[in-house]
Amino acid sequence: MRNALIVVLVLVTGEVLGAEAPPTHRVDSADDKVEEVVVIGEPVERGKPPEFEFLMHVYDSRREGMKLYRDGRYEEAFPLLLQAAKRGFKLAQVRVAYLYASGIGTNRDVRAAIGFLGVAAKPPTHPQILNRYKHVWKQIPAELKPPLQRIIDRFDSLYGSRANRVACDRSHRTGTYMRSLRCNFMDECGMYRHLRAWVPELRDCPGGG
Repeated sequence: MRNALIVVLVLVTGEVLGAEAPPTHRVDSADDKVEEVVVIGEPVERGKPPEFEFLMHVYDSRREGMKLYRDGRYEEAFPLLLQAAKRGFKLAQVRVAYLYASGIGTNRDVRAAIGFLGVAAKPPTHPQILNRYKHVWKQIPAELKPPLQRIIDRFDSLYGSRANRVACDRSHRTGTYMRSLRCNFMDECGMYRHLRAWVPELRDCPGGG
């Protein structure tokens, strides 16, 4: 069982959207009890639009976490990316999955790694994320798939984009024909369009303001 879990970790740490492996990392031993679902944080209240302060906090965490990640400051990036990952943002989720799998910036956790990768791969998503997930899932031993699927389903109920009122789409990057994955809180355009001049994430909202 332990060897099978290590295989899962190695697969998840494959390169996904620039998740390159740093030269050093902290590693804890993998836990054999895959059936025990580890839940991080509390579920958000269903159907309730986010307050503006909360929305800004999540966007700030995502933006700063991504910057720290690109700069190789993984221990500083991890808690910020985790905040965004827990609120349904897929690019943060796939990077958190990588950090959990490799033990970089946090303790190694196979359940959280496969949970966040599985949630990030739920459509709509980036093809690289989906392809990585399919590659990982195809090579997982059959006896491990049911408990791991239960973990993914649990993570999706708590941290999925729909559960957190986040909408993701594949949109063209400005000035190019390349499509990128963009995720935003679905309520923001209707509630906070008048603040678009100060909030970069709101500038693609339709209409004036």
